[in-house]
Amino acid sequence: QKTIASVLEPVAQQVSHLVVLYEAGQQGQAMPDLVDSIQVVLTCVSNLATVAESTARQSNDAIFIRDFPSAMDAVNSSSAALNEAVLELRSDPYSSQGRRKLITGAKGILTGTCDLLLMYDESEVRKIVKNCEAVKSYFPVCLEVGTLEDLSFYIKNLTPGLTQVCKAVQNRAVELLHKPYAVR
Repeated sequence: QKTIASVLEPVAQQVSHLVVLYEAGQQGQAMPDLVDSIQVVLTCVSNLATVAESTARQSNDAIFIRDFPSAMDAVNSSSAALNEAVLELRSDPYSSQGRRKLITGAKGILTGTCDLLLMYDESEVRKIVKNCEAVKSYFPVCLEVGTLEDLSFYIKNLTPGLTQVCKAVQNRAVELLHKPYAVR
């Protein structure tokens, strides 16, 4: 499973390249043809959208399913702004409106991508909490254990849920205990 940083990194790298070009343009330089740069950004966004849409289709999380379309629409709107910026800057490399659309689109893609990834992350946390609650709800059954056979049955029924919780927490531990993420 990829961490938030590993998914966001390719998009952020490509968008940061656009910001550098934007800043050069702010110093009075003509904007270069951005078709190739924009296409790389849009490919990264398209890949993210494909994965996100697949995840949403497979999800049972009502909150994620409810919030996903508006977050994806925001990313798509920002992608459209980038396309408009390319067209405007291609016809007028000094266009201030084209530059505004460029930076607005780039910012929107980063913000929207972060929103999508955080929505997914929150969904995964809700799944872990739900599994923990299911395991916890089975604990009172241990009060009914009276024989070794009952104990064996209890442990046999508890083990799959407890194993699932442990695996989910263990998978998250790498990200949660990774020093740069500890400050979140």
